[in-house]
Amino acid sequence: MTIFKVGQMQDREMLAKQIGRRLKQAREDRRLTQEEIGAALGIERAAYANIETGRSLLTIEHLMKLPGILLEPVTYFLGVETELSVDEGGVLEAYRATPDGLPKQHAKQMLRSWADQFLEPAE
Repeated sequence: MTIFKVGQMQDREMLAKQIGRRLKQAREDRRLTQEEIGAALGIERAAYANIETGRSLLTIEHLMKLPGILLEPVTYFLGVETELSVDEGGVLEAYRATPDGLPKQHAKQMLRSWADQFLEPAE
């Protein structure tokens, strides 16, 4: 049994709510349902809803699956912001916009070509 001190419990609750808010935002941005995310994680919709509302925390295994489902890095859900340059952001957005039916290897080749063309160092 895990024992939390009062301060640790408050931190845990704040983290759970923060993760839940970010999960909901990412899910809604991708027009997915709680049931679809729950199924992708291998849990019931109600269990996922509890995570999204901050009543429960994700397991590490579920957290590691989220980038493949919601197309956001783990750091996004944890509230760790990373700064990308405009060029890095453009490459990332182009990769994320790759049609589902397009093999990722082909997408990577397209992005490398794009990066070579547009991201050459200025002379």
